[in-house]
Amino acid sequence: MQSVDRDRVVTAARAGSAESWDSIVGSNVDAMWHRAMAAGLSALDAAQVCELAWLRLGQRLDTLSTPAEIAGWLDEQVGREAAAMARQNRVREERGEPGNVVPLAPGFGSALGRIPARRRGIGGLRIEPAQAQL
Repeated sequence: MQSVDRDRVVTAARAGSAESWDSIVGSNVDAMWHRAMAAGLSALDAAQVCELAWLRLGQRLDTLSTPAEIAGWLDEQVGREAAAMARQNRVREERGEPGNVVPLAPGFGSALGRIPARRRGIGGLRIEPAQAQL
């Protein structure tokens, strides 16, 4: 993206332009994903790291002095968040705690057991009835 175009896009994003935000996302999303995955995170953890970086950019876009800083800032943010996530995962593993556990409604495990195993994947995750009863 040319400097003048980048300035225009960021100025428009600061004013709330969805099209400009789409351009910013399109220019950075792949690099962010690769940085998060390179930290050894699962796809789910990498997605969370990237989402958090986008949220922080939305909160802090006005604080960046030049539009050229966005890519570097996002890269740094993803690196920090990925390192923090990796540390949290190591601590959980050392304690023997399961990762990425979501509390489920009572009875969900038995209902899940009636779904054919090949249909139990959600967003790349595999959920088994025994896991649902945690």
